Amino acid sequence: ALSEDAPAEIASGGRARSFLERLAQEEGGGAPQPRPVGTAANARCRERLLEEWRRLGFTPEVSEQVTVVEDRNVAGATQNVLVRLRGSGRLRGPGTAILCMAHYDSVGAGPGIGDDLSGVAALLEVARALKARGGTSRDVIFLIDDAEESGLIGAAAFAQHHPWAADVGALINLEARGTSGQSRMFETGPGNANVMEAFAGTATRPSASSVSVEVYRRMPNDTDFSIWRKRGLPGLNFAFIGDVARYHTPVDDLDHLDPRSLQHHATNVLEAVLALDGAPFPAERADLEPVQADALFFSLGGRSLVTMGIPTTRGLGALLVLLSLVGISRAVARGALSLRGVSLGLVGLPVVLGVSLVVADLHLSLLRSI
Repeated sequence: ALSEDAPAEIASGGRARSFLERLAQEEGGGAPQPRPVGTAANARCRERLLEEWRRLGFTPEVSEQVTVVEDRNVAGATQNVLVRLRGSGRLRGPGTAILCMAHYDSVGAGPGIGDDLSGVAALLEVARALKARGGTSRDVIFLIDDAEESGLIGAAAFAQHHPWAADVGALINLEARGTSGQSRMFETGPGNANVMEAFAGTATRPSASSVSVEVYRRMPNDTDFSIWRKRGLPGLNFAFIGDVARYHTPVDDLDHLDPRSLQHHATNVLEAVLALDGAPFPAERADLEPVQADALFFSLGGRSLVTMGIPTTRGLGALLVLLSLVGISRAVARGALSLRGVSLGLVGLPVVLGVSLVVADLHLSLLRSI
């Protein structure tokens, strides 16, 4: 984590930690409290959040709504905190702004420092750094939403009711399922090729893999990002998941939050904003389909992000199969392999994979039953 005296134009984990401590600590130095929607602790945290935005020179607004989230069968009243950093470029109107999200409510079981007050603090530090850089070309909307833990109600309230929602062209969300670990980019919107190519050009400490994205797409989990993914918007969803046993417990607290995770959160968001600021959005170009192709991508040594289009990946796969066949043929010709052994291998591999999948499915069914 960088210290509080790091250069103003970069995101500092030390400064984010100071934001976090001020947001979390109760009056008189009291210990951080759980902040479920509608509670007094939730309201006190919101007031502290508004104070931090004003101290940074922004003009925050509180958006109060009663919202129904139909696909989750929930409804509720929320108070979202919103800030808009106006861009210097010519792009204005529907589908041109970047949305950055985190939620300030928590479950009742604990103070929710990782989940998700760390994300809120990281966004405050990113907004400060962007302002120090002279701003962005695009408008950047910061949504610190309420009632995520009650069914994504705050994010849905903004998407359904707020006039700024129509301007959103891409988004970044911060989450946590623990108190440590890398801030991993684990989810994208549909058609991620354009977004991932842009992020690869700015990311200095990326932790991302298209395997994670494909796995998460098949899981029942949701975050605030889901509200926008279902609308087909491009974006990036980050979370750290180390020490998952502390998730939604009393020890998701200040003492257990790894400062490196907070730093990685802030670094990732700042670099993602800069990437999206220079990338075209589907609403702005007729040659970009509303839903583009996905990309294959992976981190290389934690220092760079490699991205490839699906046609390139398929071509490399075909080349690998061809080289394998050539190698097998030469090995058989030299007597190093037998045709019988090769045949057993070709039959045995899918059988082993099939048995493994059946065993895994039975195991999952057992876990769900208990």
